[in-house]
Amino acid sequence: MAADDIEEARRACHELADVAESYRTEPLCALAAHARGAVEMAEGEAQAAVAWLRQALEGGSKLKRHTKQRA
Repeated sequence: MAADDIEEARRACHELADVAESYRTEPLCALAAHARGAVEMAEGEAQAAVAWLRQALEGGSKLKRHTKQRA
């Protein structure tokens, strides 16, 4: 992500977070957290990025476990 695109990326993250909040599905929430983590990292906010990326990883792990249980 280019430095001049960070504001646009942040706006897109907020839109994605709104959609994830509306639908409350694990994949959308994980995707929104991942996107937010990427933006935080691009802005040099490593601690905030780690928190968001950890949330995304946990969401993905829950989804994977759920998918395996259903198989």
